[in-house]
Amino acid sequence: MNKLLMVTLGLISTLSSAKDARRLITIGGNVSETACALGYCENIVATDSSSLYPNSLTKLPQVGYARSLNAEGLIAQKADLVLATASAGPDSVIEKVKVTGIKFQAVDGGITVDAAKARITALGDILDKKAEAKNLLQDLDKDLQALQMRRMEIKTPLKVMFIYARGAKVLQVSGDHTAAASMIELAGGKNAFTGFNEYKGLTPEAAVAAAPDVILMTKDGIAGVGGLEAVWKLPGLAMTPAFQKKRLVVMEDLFLLGMGPRLGKAALQLMDELYLARK
Repeated sequence: MNKLLMVTLGLISTLSSAKDARRLITIGGNVSETACALGYCENIVATDSSSLYPNSLTKLPQVGYARSLNAEGLIAQKADLVLATASAGPDSVIEKVKVTGIKFQAVDGGITVDAAKARITALGDILDKKAEAKNLLQDLDKDLQALQMRRMEIKTPLKVMFIYARGAKVLQVSGDHTAAASMIELAGGKNAFTGFNEYKGLTPEAAVAAAPDVILMTKDGIAGVGGLEAVWKLPGLAMTPAFQKKRLVVMEDLFLLGMGPRLGKAALQLMDELYLARK
């Protein structure tokens, strides 16, 4: 059995009454989205700042960011259960919440397909939505099979450079073991940067050496650098094949990187943008 799944299922066993939760706080965009997809959206009373889909969640009270939660905000909601990824914290806040009697359940927050499947299964068990979880997994598998078939038709994979932008002065590119790299691979592309994990700063030299065919960014990233035209003024991009053909793909942040139950559809959309849009 997958090690991550074993850990997740072990955590589930510590909270047999979780399925009876009527007031739920969800922490982490993929946790919140999955809980909603399982039919539990109406029970969610608060979320964190990364929980952006469905849009109705953005109208709920927020309890901070996943890794910097607010104890008072969590406790004030009088929830039966807090659902979060294992990286949520800090630990001192979680302990304060548990002391009040509020149950806190952690699930796998990984950014791989296997982790997404484990998360769906775990949340389906916790919330007593096993049938719904099975349906989600079946839909995801259909999308993954479609992706596999279509990847077999790609003779020359495009080299894709994902740029993570938090303003025009904070620019990073995705390496190995990132959600962006996983999505690019699923969509039949080739990540422009390998040989390092997670992210590193974008430099003109790195951009030129990577020679990407396509630039990939999120909508928030585009807004952060000042709009679509500003992208081509970023370090080194004017010297890339992507600039010559003005190949820029923009997608919703959580849809592209959240690795939630819609990840198969996100990868299919990315594949369309990469290969059908140029025909």
